[in-house]
Amino acid sequence: MSRLLCSFVVCLAVFGGAGLAVTGCRSTPRKLKTSSAEDGPKLTQPMVDQLVQGETTLEQVEQIVGATPNETKLEDDGRLLWVFAWSRATADEEGTLLELQLRVLKVFFRDGVVDEKDYAESTQ
Repeated sequence: MSRLLCSFVVCLAVFGGAGLAVTGCRSTPRKLKTSSAEDGPKLTQPMVDQLVQGETTLEQVEQIVGATPNETKLEDDGRLLWVFAWSRATADEEGTLLELQLRVLKVFFRDGVVDEKDYAESTQ
């Protein structure tokens, strides 16, 4: 199972401008701002495939993804983590959620280049 699935567990989705609540493998939930279909990059597998371990730089990742990361963090092992998240919800006229799409890309950098990447898509 990928580290992404361990690191991010969708615990609550609230749409209508509020965003998506996401928690890591910790006891304290954290809010992760996501980009909606209208205002952010629609992360795709071909986009992720362009990120080459040991070659792609921070600047190139921003250019390929077409946005700044939703979250950044310095890991305990010294690597920089960038998280990109995209979501789209489809609802009927009464507001009942019909479909939820979520895409999350985690990119770990060491010395300014991609060291590791994790990507996951979910449709519910």
